[in-house]
Amino acid sequence: MTRQQIGEGLLTIGSLGVLAGALMAIDWRAREQITLFVGDRPFGSIGSGAAWLYGAASSALDALRYQTLEHAGLTVFFAVALVLVFFMLRT
Repeated sequence: MTRQQIGEGLLTIGSLGVLAGALMAIDWRAREQITLFVGDRPFGSIGSGAAWLYGAASSALDALRYQTLEHAGLTVFFAVALVLVFFMLRT
């Protein structure tokens, strides 16, 4: 592995950590799931790991749906900004 690949890997892990911290600060369901993940060993067996992943994904989608309905104007602004950034990067 090169030094650049290691740096990019650390940047990815750091980004996921910041995202998890932001989710914990915003929504109690995400905080609960992350706390359970850190406190327990969800991947002790395949069945418990799959059940944990399903529960985490379900609560994340519920939180996303609730926050989207709560902040509809900001969601539209973010979607438009995302499209504009995408087109800026393509040119």
